[in-house]
Amino acid sequence: SLETKEKYVKIVSEENAGRKALTVGCCGVNYTESMQLLEIAAKYHADAAVICAPYYYGKGSDELYRYYTALAANPWGVKIIMYNIPDCTSEIPMDAVEKLVKNPNIVGIKDSSGNMRRIRNTVDFKGDRKDFVVYVGNDDIILPALAAGAEGSMSVMSTVTPEIVAKIFEEFKKGNIAEADKHQQSYLALCRASNKIPFPAAFKMVAKARGMNAGFYHQLFDEELGKEVEAEMKAYTEELAAKYGFTDSMGK
Repeated sequence: SLETKEKYVKIVSEENAGRKALTVGCCGVNYTESMQLLEIAAKYHADAAVICAPYYYGKGSDELYRYYTALAANPWGVKIIMYNIPDCTSEIPMDAVEKLVKNPNIVGIKDSSGNMRRIRNTVDFKGDRKDFVVYVGNDDIILPALAAGAEGSMSVMSTVTPEIVAKIFEEFKKGNIAEADKHQQSYLALCRASNKIPFPAAFKMVAKARGMNAGFYHQLFDEELGKEVEAEMKAYTEELAAKYGFTDSMGK
């Protein structure tokens, strides 16, 4: 519900207390719902909102161009970060992205397509624009995306194992590509194993293994398979903890 979503935004905003830029997910089933979520984001002083294409009914290039253009003109001045996630809703066509990059109130895109051609061409579309950022949403291609010109990532592993993702960035910035790739490879088996059950349940299991209360699973899957995957996620997490030294409980 909108009330539950507002509760989450309120908690994060209060905990953040202005220390970091606040980006709020405002994906709605249609324009009206996305605008309602944008109003909530503005109420809690969000710097930007991540918004995917409306889901349930597919949208074409012109519709999505108009959709994002209208959202970018929101009266609260919240900046927009487009969210391309074709596994869940309509893909934002590249011709629309090319035009939307020119809108000053649209300041970035999170691309979870896993398509490096898209990411590389999106970087090219932005040209010399310094205030537009390209984020990758797929954990298994963070390094390739950085090499293609992306500025960063918005991904699940950044939440549950931030130590590893930070090392990918650190080594990449130093020019140590081989070292960065070792860190990238370190959790690929975990990512593959997570695909055995609906996303993002397996990553909640990783969070649980690190002491976080990630709540219950909204997805439906076979109970025995779930136990098998949970044991696998716990084993992978313990292996990474031993390697990287993050033995602290993130839930405390």
